[in-house]
Amino acid sequence: MLIKVLMVLLMVSMVHAKLHWVTDTPEFTMDKQVHFVGSFGLYFMFQHKGFSKFDSFKYSLYFGLTKELIFDNGISKYDLTYNIIGIGFAYLIDKVWKPKRNNNDNIQYRFGINSFCISYRLR
Repeated sequence: MLIKVLMVLLMVSMVHAKLHWVTDTPEFTMDKQVHFVGSFGLYFMFQHKGFSKFDSFKYSLYFGLTKELIFDNGISKYDLTYNIIGIGFAYLIDKVWKPKRNNNDNIQYRFGINSFCISYRLR
């Protein structure tokens, strides 16, 4: 279902957008921040909803490209670069940062779909 929605969004945006390369600067402006943070967050969302690393990368990049085509009426190579940097940064954090495990078996925690549960066992 998600793939179909993405494809429809891309087709609609391509029809209404003038496809051309936008003259842009590499400065870290608000638009670049949106691309960086949006791709970073989307990668984490897809990754922790059970998608593969490649699919998470691919869908995050598709959303960034769709945002670029819908709102900017063209494609900026710097915006796409910040999309890839955001996804790469999220990948690195996901690879390096592992949850800290405590040897204390009394405290347990877990994440649910819409919840976070902490339990403490009295002995």
